[in-house]
Amino acid sequence: MTDFKSMCDDQLDLYHNKQIRKNDITSNVCREFGIVPHTFRRRFKSIFGSTLTEVCDTLVIPPRDRVISCMMQVDNVSDLWNMLPMPAHYRKRVFMDTFGVSTFARAKAQLLLEVPYVSYDPSIDENRSLVISQVFGDGSYCPQRGSMRIQHGIDQLDYAVYKAALFNKAFPTTSPAGSTKVLEHTQGHKYSSWYSKRLPNKLTSWISETKPVDMLEYLTPWGFFLWFMDDGYRSADGVINEMYIHDLELAKATVQYLAEYGIAANLNNNLLSIKDMVNSVMFFKNFVEPFKESLPECMHYKTNMKI
Repeated sequence: MTDFKSMCDDQLDLYHNKQIRKNDITSNVCREFGIVPHTFRRRFKSIFGSTLTEVCDTLVIPPRDRVISCMMQVDNVSDLWNMLPMPAHYRKRVFMDTFGVSTFARAKAQLLLEVPYVSYDPSIDENRSLVISQVFGDGSYCPQRGSMRIQHGIDQLDYAVYKAALFNKAFPTTSPAGSTKVLEHTQGHKYSSWYSKRLPNKLTSWISETKPVDMLEYLTPWGFFLWFMDDGYRSADGVINEMYIHDLELAKATVQYLAEYGIAANLNNNLLSIKDMVNSVMFFKNFVEPFKESLPECMHYKTNMKI
């Protein structure tokens, strides 16, 4: 004989697949076990920790992260419901439960408001350093369009939005951070993507005329920090710091760049490494600690230092 929980699980599966209604669950289980609805509700909540209605709602209303992911990919409510098929009477609940508002337009606006405020005081030097960090790091610069595209895995969506917000501060005419999209790769995995639109002409001309190795002298410690957050590796205790630099000439110059801060780094082919305690602490004090508080939580694993 099927036990109470197993039958409830089976009934919930049928409900999730739209084969039965919520009220059918109660009547079917009561009939099977010869109990009244009051007894069913008491047993159900003691086993599942929630009421039947609450459990059914979780089967229909998608989790917050999925709603946000879909909202970032669409510009109108029709496209949203194509991505999130559900009964019409649940749709307003999605906006209310996720954003505390009742319409798509308000939900989209709320999503843009949730883009974190980035504490950054723009200056010519730091703005240029920001761009250099992405030319060296995970950014993709298009010289024909004079634009930057920043892409990260879906687990680093907040980091992509954070960097987009930095560009908004540095260059107000760039696309808003809230325009960061969640896209699906042809191989099936999802990723985040932000496109800057055209950067200032004076800056794009400088980028086109300057070799990466010659850009390095304009990279501030904050810019180096962003580059390292993109391409660097730090052990859990922060003692081992490594970064693979594809351009060997740039890699050699980076060793000299760090030496100007009194930090001895090793270079093995294109792999730059700092592996002794003293130099690792100096690296942390110069290039990580001053800037780590601004990072979103998804990147905190790269900012630890333990002795």
